[in-house]
Amino acid sequence: MFKQKVSSMKQVLRSTTVTTGLAIFSMLFGAGNLMFPLQAGLSGGHFIPSMLGFLLGSVLLPLVGLITIILFDGDYRSFFYRIGRIPGAAIIFLCMLIIGPVIAMPRIVTVSYAMLGPLLPEHSFMLFACIFLFITFIGAFKENRILDLLGYVVTPILLLTLAITVIKGLIFPWQVVETSMGPLLAFMINARYGLSTLDLLGTIFFGAIVLSIFKQNIKRVTYVRAHVLGHMALYAGFIGCALLTLVYLGIGSLGLLHGGEFEQAQAGILFSDVAMVVLGNSGAIIVIIAVLMAGFSTAIALSAVVAEYLQREICHNRLAYIPALIIVLLATFICSLFGFDWILNASRTVVEVIGLPIVITITFANLAYKLFGFKPIKVPVAIVAVCTTCIFVWQLLA
Repeated sequence: MFKQKVSSMKQVLRSTTVTTGLAIFSMLFGAGNLMFPLQAGLSGGHFIPSMLGFLLGSVLLPLVGLITIILFDGDYRSFFYRIGRIPGAAIIFLCMLIIGPVIAMPRIVTVSYAMLGPLLPEHSFMLFACIFLFITFIGAFKENRILDLLGYVVTPILLLTLAITVIKGLIFPWQVVETSMGPLLAFMINARYGLSTLDLLGTIFFGAIVLSIFKQNIKRVTYVRAHVLGHMALYAGFIGCALLTLVYLGIGSLGLLHGGEFEQAQAGILFSDVAMVVLGNSGAIIVIIAVLMAGFSTAIALSAVVAEYLQREICHNRLAYIPALIIVLLATFICSLFGFDWILNASRTVVEVIGLPIVITITFANLAYKLFGFKPIKVPVAIVAVCTTCIFVWQLLA
Protein backbone atom coordinates (compact mmCIF):
# COMPACT_ATOMS: atom_id res chain seq x y z
CA MET A 1 0.00 0.00 0.00
CA PHE A 2 2.81 2.37 0.95
CA LYS A 3 4.74 1.53 -2.26
CA GLN A 4 1.65 2.21 -4.36
CA LYS A 5 1.22 5.57 -2.65
CA VAL A 6 4.86 6.50 -3.27
CA SER A 7 4.61 5.37 -6.91
CA SER A 8 1.42 7.39 -7.39
CA MET A 9 3.09 10.44 -5.83
CA LYS A 10 6.10 10.16 -8.17
CA GLN A 11 3.81 9.95 -11.19
CA VAL A 12 1.97 13.08 -10.08
CA LEU A 13 5.26 14.93 -9.60
CA ARG A 14 6.61 13.88 -13.02
CA SER A 15 3.35 14.78 -14.77
CA THR A 16 3.17 18.15 -13.02
CA THR A 17 6.82 18.91 -13.86
CA VAL A 18 6.36 18.16 -17.57
CA THR A 19 3.10 20.11 -17.77
CA THR A 20 4.69 23.06 -16.00
CA GLY A 21 7.68 22.91 -18.37
CA LEU A 22 5.31 23.13 -21.33
CA ALA A 23 3.48 25.98 -19.61
CA ILE A 24 6.74 27.90 -19.01
CA PHE A 25 7.56 27.56 -22.70
CA SER A 26 4.22 28.98 -23.77
CA MET A 27 4.38 31.74 -21.13
CA LEU A 28 7.66 32.97 -22.58
CA PHE A 29 6.87 32.36 -26.24
CA GLY A 30 4.64 35.28 -27.16
CA ALA A 31 3.72 36.63 -30.57
CA GLY A 32 6.81 38.85 -30.55
CA ASN A 33 8.95 35.73 -30.23
CA LEU A 34 7.82 34.73 -33.71
CA MET A 35 9.39 37.92 -35.03
CA PHE A 36 12.82 38.23 -33.39
CA PRO A 37 14.37 34.80 -34.26
CA LEU A 38 13.37 35.33 -37.90
CA GLN A 39 15.35 38.55 -37.88
CA ALA A 40 18.29 36.62 -36.41
CA GLY A 41 18.01 34.12 -39.28
CA LEU A 42 18.33 36.95 -41.80
CA SER A 43 21.99 37.28 -40.80
CA GLY A 44 22.77 34.74 -43.51
CA GLY A 45 26.33 33.42 -43.54
CA HIS A 46 26.72 34.25 -39.86
CA PHE A 47 23.79 32.14 -38.71
CA ILE A 48 25.67 30.44 -35.87
CA PRO A 49 27.00 33.62 -34.13
CA SER A 50 23.63 35.29 -34.77
CA MET A 51 21.68 32.51 -33.10
CA LEU A 52 24.20 32.24 -30.26
CA GLY A 53 23.72 35.94 -29.56
CA PHE A 54 19.95 35.62 -29.77
CA LEU A 55 19.85 32.55 -27.50
CA LEU A 56 22.06 34.31 -24.97
CA GLY A 57 19.48 37.05 -24.50
CA SER A 58 16.31 35.01 -25.00
CA VAL A 59 17.10 31.67 -23.29
CA LEU A 60 20.28 31.71 -21.18
CA LEU A 61 19.59 34.95 -19.30
CA PRO A 62 15.95 33.99 -18.62
CA LEU A 63 17.13 30.60 -17.34
CA VAL A 64 19.53 32.36 -14.97
CA GLY A 65 16.63 34.55 -13.84
CA LEU A 66 14.46 31.49 -13.23
CA ILE A 67 17.18 29.72 -11.24
CA THR A 68 17.72 32.83 -9.12
CA ILE A 69 14.05 33.42 -8.33
CA ILE A 70 13.72 29.73 -7.39
CA LEU A 71 16.61 30.21 -4.94
CA PHE A 72 14.52 33.03 -3.46
CA ASP A 73 11.57 30.59 -3.19
CA GLY A 74 9.60 32.57 -5.77
CA ASP A 75 9.58 35.72 -3.62
CA TYR A 76 10.31 38.52 -6.08
CA ARG A 77 9.96 41.09 -3.29
CA SER A 78 12.97 39.66 -1.45
CA PHE A 79 14.70 39.40 -4.84
CA PHE A 80 14.40 43.14 -5.52
CA TYR A 81 14.32 44.47 -1.95
CA ARG A 82 17.99 43.61 -1.50
CA ILE A 83 18.75 46.97 -3.13
CA GLY A 84 16.52 48.67 -0.56
CA ARG A 85 12.81 48.58 0.12
CA ILE A 86 11.89 51.81 -1.71
CA PRO A 87 14.08 51.38 -4.82
CA GLY A 88 13.17 47.68 -4.91
CA ALA A 89 9.45 48.48 -4.82
CA ALA A 90 9.96 51.12 -7.52
CA ILE A 91 11.73 48.65 -9.81
CA ILE A 92 9.02 46.03 -9.27
CA PHE A 93 6.38 48.63 -10.17
CA LEU A 94 8.27 49.62 -13.34
CA CYS A 95 8.79 45.96 -14.28
CA MET A 96 5.06 45.32 -13.91
CA LEU A 97 4.33 48.22 -16.24
CA ILE A 98 6.88 46.87 -18.74
CA ILE A 99 5.68 43.25 -18.79
CA GLY A 100 2.09 44.35 -18.36
CA PRO A 101 -0.13 47.07 -19.81
CA VAL A 102 2.51 49.51 -21.13
CA ILE A 103 4.97 47.46 -23.23
CA ALA A 104 4.77 43.66 -23.40
CA MET A 105 1.02 43.06 -23.45
CA PRO A 106 0.19 45.85 -25.95
CA ARG A 107 3.06 44.55 -28.09
CA ILE A 108 1.46 41.09 -28.11
CA VAL A 109 -1.87 42.56 -29.25
CA THR A 110 -0.36 44.81 -31.94
CA VAL A 111 2.05 42.16 -33.27
CA SER A 112 -0.74 39.58 -33.45
CA TYR A 113 -2.89 42.05 -35.38
CA ALA A 114 -0.04 42.94 -37.75
CA MET A 115 0.65 39.27 -38.48
CA LEU A 116 -2.97 38.24 -38.90
CA GLY A 117 -4.34 41.36 -40.56
CA PRO A 118 -3.70 40.18 -44.15
CA LEU A 119 -5.15 36.73 -43.39
CA LEU A 120 -8.41 37.74 -41.70
CA PRO A 121 -11.54 39.48 -43.00
CA GLU A 122 -11.27 43.26 -43.01
CA HIS A 123 -11.88 44.65 -39.55
CA SER A 124 -10.69 47.43 -37.25
CA PHE A 125 -7.83 47.09 -34.80
CA MET A 126 -10.09 48.11 -31.92
CA LEU A 127 -12.44 45.19 -32.63
CA PHE A 128 -9.52 42.77 -32.87
CA ALA A 129 -8.03 44.08 -29.60
CA CYS A 130 -11.36 43.78 -27.77
CA ILE A 131 -11.85 40.17 -28.88
CA PHE A 132 -8.22 39.26 -28.17
CA LEU A 133 -8.27 40.72 -24.65
CA PHE A 134 -11.67 39.20 -23.87
CA ILE A 135 -10.33 35.73 -24.69
CA THR A 136 -7.27 36.55 -22.57
CA PHE A 137 -9.63 37.37 -19.69
CA ILE A 138 -11.38 34.02 -20.08
CA GLY A 139 -8.02 32.24 -19.98
CA ALA A 140 -6.73 34.10 -16.91
CA PHE A 141 -10.08 34.09 -15.08
CA LYS A 142 -9.18 31.11 -12.88
CA GLU A 143 -5.60 31.71 -11.79
CA ASN A 144 -4.98 28.23 -10.38
CA ARG A 145 -5.92 26.61 -13.73
CA ILE A 146 -3.51 28.64 -15.88
CA LEU A 147 -0.70 26.05 -15.80
CA ASP A 148 -3.09 23.28 -16.87
CA LEU A 149 -4.59 25.42 -19.63
CA LEU A 150 -1.19 26.34 -21.03
CA GLY A 151 0.47 22.97 -20.47
CA TYR A 152 -2.31 20.67 -21.69
CA VAL A 153 -4.04 22.79 -24.36
CA VAL A 154 -2.19 25.84 -25.66
CA THR A 155 1.39 24.52 -25.81
CA PRO A 156 0.66 21.27 -27.72
CA ILE A 157 -1.32 23.20 -30.35
CA LEU A 158 1.37 25.86 -30.60
CA LEU A 159 4.19 23.31 -30.91
CA LEU A 160 2.27 21.33 -33.55
CA THR A 161 1.65 24.37 -35.78
CA LEU A 162 5.25 25.57 -35.42
CA ALA A 163 6.60 22.08 -36.13
CA ILE A 164 4.57 21.82 -39.35
CA THR A 165 5.84 25.21 -40.54
CA VAL A 166 9.49 24.64 -39.62
CA ILE A 167 9.70 21.06 -40.97
CA LYS A 168 8.19 22.02 -44.30
CA GLY A 169 10.49 25.03 -44.49
CA LEU A 170 13.54 22.83 -43.92
CA ILE A 171 12.44 20.21 -46.46
CA PHE A 172 11.81 22.77 -49.19
CA PRO A 173 14.47 25.47 -48.73
CA TRP A 174 14.47 28.58 -50.90
CA GLN A 175 17.78 30.42 -50.76
CA VAL A 176 20.24 31.40 -48.06
CA VAL A 177 20.28 35.11 -47.23
CA GLU A 178 23.68 36.79 -47.66
CA THR A 179 24.82 39.62 -45.41
CA SER A 180 27.72 42.03 -45.28
CA MET A 181 27.95 42.29 -41.48
CA GLY A 182 30.76 40.53 -39.60
CA PRO A 183 30.20 37.66 -37.12
CA LEU A 184 30.82 39.82 -34.02
CA LEU A 185 28.35 42.47 -35.16
CA ALA A 186 25.81 39.75 -36.00
CA PHE A 187 26.27 38.30 -32.49
CA MET A 188 25.80 41.68 -30.78
CA ILE A 189 22.79 42.75 -32.86
CA ASN A 190 20.98 39.47 -32.25
CA ALA A 191 21.85 39.43 -28.56
CA ARG A 192 19.86 42.66 -28.48
CA TYR A 193 17.00 40.97 -30.32
CA GLY A 194 17.14 38.27 -27.64
CA LEU A 195 16.88 40.88 -24.89
CA SER A 196 13.96 42.45 -26.77
CA THR A 197 11.85 39.38 -25.98
CA LEU A 198 11.81 40.65 -22.35
CA ASP A 199 11.89 37.01 -21.24
CA LEU A 200 14.32 37.74 -18.39
CA LEU A 201 11.64 39.86 -16.74
CA GLY A 202 9.09 37.20 -17.61
CA THR A 203 10.93 34.34 -15.91
CA ILE A 204 11.47 36.31 -12.69
CA PHE A 205 7.77 36.99 -12.24
CA PHE A 206 6.53 33.79 -13.93
CA GLY A 207 8.81 31.83 -11.62
CA ALA A 208 7.04 33.38 -8.67
CA ILE A 209 3.54 32.55 -9.90
CA VAL A 210 4.61 29.07 -11.10
CA LEU A 211 5.96 28.17 -7.65
CA SER A 212 2.82 29.55 -6.02
CA ILE A 213 0.49 27.53 -8.25
CA PHE A 214 2.84 24.53 -7.96
CA LYS A 215 2.44 24.57 -4.18
CA GLN A 216 -1.34 24.86 -4.39
CA ASN A 217 -1.73 22.01 -6.89
CA ILE A 218 0.80 19.61 -5.34
CA LYS A 219 -0.40 20.01 -1.77
CA ARG A 220 -3.87 18.91 -2.84
CA VAL A 221 -2.36 15.54 -3.66
CA THR A 222 0.39 15.01 -1.11
CA TYR A 223 2.86 16.72 1.16
CA VAL A 224 6.03 17.75 -0.63
CA ARG A 225 9.00 19.48 0.95
CA ALA A 226 9.94 22.98 -0.20
CA HIS A 227 13.29 21.96 -1.71
CA VAL A 228 11.55 19.27 -3.78
CA LEU A 229 9.17 21.88 -5.17
CA GLY A 230 12.20 24.01 -6.05
CA HIS A 231 13.82 21.11 -7.89
CA MET A 232 10.60 20.40 -9.76
CA ALA A 233 10.30 24.04 -10.82
CA LEU A 234 13.95 23.99 -11.94
CA TYR A 235 13.44 20.84 -14.03
CA ALA A 236 10.31 22.39 -15.52
CA GLY A 237 12.35 25.48 -16.37
CA PHE A 238 14.95 23.37 -18.17
CA ILE A 239 12.17 21.70 -20.19
CA GLY A 240 10.68 25.06 -21.13
CA CYS A 241 14.05 26.58 -22.08
CA ALA A 242 15.05 23.49 -24.11
CA LEU A 243 11.82 23.80 -26.10
CA LEU A 244 12.46 27.52 -26.58
CA THR A 245 15.93 26.77 -27.94
CA LEU A 246 14.66 24.19 -30.42
CA VAL A 247 11.83 26.43 -31.61
CA TYR A 248 14.08 29.48 -31.94
CA LEU A 249 16.61 27.51 -33.99
CA GLY A 250 13.79 26.26 -36.22
CA ILE A 251 12.27 29.71 -36.76
CA GLY A 252 15.71 31.21 -37.26
CA SER A 253 16.32 28.60 -39.98
CA LEU A 254 13.14 29.77 -41.71
CA GLY A 255 14.54 33.28 -41.77
CA LEU A 256 17.83 31.97 -43.17
CA LEU A 257 16.28 29.81 -45.91
CA HIS A 258 13.13 31.75 -46.84
CA GLY A 259 13.48 35.31 -45.57
CA GLY A 260 15.63 36.77 -48.32
CA GLU A 261 12.82 38.46 -50.21
CA PHE A 262 11.37 39.91 -46.99
CA GLU A 263 14.49 41.66 -45.67
CA GLN A 264 12.79 45.05 -46.06
CA ALA A 265 9.42 43.87 -44.72
CA GLN A 266 7.96 45.33 -41.54
CA ALA A 267 9.11 43.32 -38.53
CA GLY A 268 5.55 42.72 -37.33
CA ILE A 269 4.45 40.85 -40.46
CA LEU A 270 7.70 38.97 -41.12
CA PHE A 271 6.55 35.62 -39.67
CA SER A 272 3.23 35.54 -41.52
CA ASP A 273 4.96 36.47 -44.80
CA VAL A 274 7.61 33.77 -44.46
CA ALA A 275 5.14 31.16 -43.19
CA MET A 276 2.79 31.78 -46.13
CA VAL A 277 5.68 31.27 -48.57
CA VAL A 278 6.54 27.99 -46.84
CA LEU A 279 3.00 26.66 -46.42
CA GLY A 280 1.22 28.27 -49.37
CA ASN A 281 -2.23 29.83 -49.24
CA SER A 282 -3.71 26.61 -47.88
CA GLY A 283 -1.56 27.02 -44.77
CA ALA A 284 -3.22 30.26 -43.66
CA ILE A 285 -5.17 28.49 -40.91
CA ILE A 286 -1.92 27.07 -39.48
CA VAL A 287 -0.36 30.54 -39.39
CA ILE A 288 -3.46 31.99 -37.71
CA ILE A 289 -3.50 29.28 -35.04
CA ALA A 290 0.24 29.60 -34.37
CA VAL A 291 0.07 33.39 -33.94
CA LEU A 292 -3.03 33.27 -31.75
CA MET A 293 -1.67 30.49 -29.51
CA ALA A 294 1.63 32.33 -29.11
CA GLY A 295 -0.17 35.56 -28.29
CA PHE A 296 -2.76 34.14 -25.91
CA SER A 297 -0.29 32.01 -23.95
CA THR A 298 1.92 34.91 -22.91
CA ALA A 299 -0.93 37.42 -22.57
CA ILE A 300 -2.78 35.11 -20.17
CA ALA A 301 0.29 34.56 -18.00
CA LEU A 302 1.32 38.23 -17.96
CA SER A 303 -2.17 39.49 -17.17
CA ALA A 304 -2.40 37.06 -14.22
CA VAL A 305 0.98 38.17 -12.82
CA VAL A 306 0.19 41.89 -13.07
CA ALA A 307 -3.38 41.47 -11.78
CA GLU A 308 -2.10 39.58 -8.73
CA TYR A 309 0.45 42.36 -8.11
CA LEU A 310 -2.26 45.02 -8.40
CA GLN A 311 -4.52 43.07 -6.05
CA ARG A 312 -1.96 42.27 -3.34
CA GLU A 313 0.76 44.94 -3.48
CA ILE A 314 -1.02 48.04 -4.72
CA CYS A 315 -4.51 47.52 -3.28
CA HIS A 316 -3.50 45.30 -0.32
CA ASN A 317 -6.31 42.81 -1.05
CA ARG A 318 -8.99 45.51 -0.97
CA LEU A 319 -9.54 44.72 -4.64
CA ALA A 320 -10.40 41.19 -5.78
CA TYR A 321 -8.40 39.36 -8.45
CA ILE A 322 -11.03 39.57 -11.20
CA PRO A 323 -11.56 43.38 -11.00
CA ALA A 324 -7.76 43.75 -10.94
CA LEU A 325 -7.54 41.59 -14.06
CA ILE A 326 -10.16 43.73 -15.82
CA ILE A 327 -8.23 46.92 -14.96
CA VAL A 328 -5.00 45.45 -16.37
CA LEU A 329 -6.69 44.42 -19.62
CA LEU A 330 -8.40 47.81 -20.03
CA ALA A 331 -5.05 49.57 -19.54
CA THR A 332 -3.51 47.22 -22.09
CA PHE A 333 -6.23 48.09 -24.59
CA ILE A 334 -5.60 51.82 -24.16
CA CYS A 335 -1.81 51.50 -24.55
CA SER A 336 -2.17 49.23 -27.58
CA LEU A 337 -3.89 52.10 -29.40
CA PHE A 338 -0.51 53.87 -29.62
CA GLY A 339 0.45 51.29 -32.26
CA PHE A 340 3.16 48.71 -32.88
CA ASP A 341 5.92 51.15 -33.89
CA TRP A 342 5.59 53.30 -30.77
CA ILE A 343 5.58 50.28 -28.46
CA LEU A 344 8.60 48.71 -30.19
CA ASN A 345 10.56 51.97 -30.03
CA ALA A 346 9.73 52.37 -26.35
CA SER A 347 10.96 48.86 -25.56
CA ARG A 348 14.15 49.41 -27.53
CA THR A 349 15.04 52.69 -25.81
CA VAL A 350 14.04 53.05 -22.17
CA VAL A 351 13.62 49.33 -21.44
CA GLU A 352 16.73 47.92 -23.14
CA VAL A 353 19.07 50.82 -22.38
CA ILE A 354 18.09 51.41 -18.73
CA GLY A 355 15.68 48.79 -17.40
CA LEU A 356 17.21 45.52 -18.53
CA PRO A 357 20.86 46.28 -17.58
CA ILE A 358 19.70 47.10 -14.04
CA VAL A 359 17.62 43.92 -13.76
CA ILE A 360 20.48 41.83 -15.19
CA THR A 361 22.83 43.29 -12.57
CA ILE A 362 20.36 42.56 -9.76
CA THR A 363 19.87 39.01 -11.06
CA PHE A 364 23.57 38.11 -11.15
CA ALA A 365 24.26 39.82 -7.82
CA ASN A 366 21.41 37.84 -6.23
CA LEU A 367 22.63 34.59 -7.82
CA ALA A 368 26.14 35.21 -6.45
CA TYR A 369 24.62 36.02 -3.05
CA LYS A 370 22.68 32.75 -2.88
CA LEU A 371 25.46 30.54 -4.25
CA PHE A 372 28.61 32.16 -2.83
CA GLY A 373 27.46 34.59 -0.12
CA PHE A 374 28.43 37.62 -2.25
CA LYS A 375 26.67 40.51 -0.50
CA PRO A 376 27.42 43.72 -2.50
CA ILE A 377 24.47 44.72 -4.67
CA LYS A 378 23.60 48.39 -4.09
CA VAL A 379 26.88 49.79 -5.43
CA PRO A 380 26.96 47.61 -8.61
CA VAL A 381 23.32 48.46 -9.34
CA ALA A 382 23.93 52.18 -8.74
CA ILE A 383 26.96 52.18 -11.06
CA VAL A 384 25.02 50.42 -13.82
CA ALA A 385 22.03 52.75 -13.36
CA VAL A 386 24.21 55.86 -13.68
CA CYS A 387 26.08 54.51 -16.72
CA THR A 388 22.96 53.37 -18.58
CA THR A 389 21.14 56.63 -17.83
CA CYS A 390 24.09 58.63 -19.20
CA ILE A 391 24.11 56.46 -22.34
CA PHE A 392 20.37 57.00 -22.76
CA VAL A 393 20.67 60.78 -22.40
CA TRP A 394 23.63 60.85 -24.80
CA GLN A 395 21.61 58.91 -27.39
CA LEU A 396 18.72 61.35 -27.03
CA LEU A 397 21.01 64.36 -27.55
CA ALA A 398 23.07 62.80 -30.38
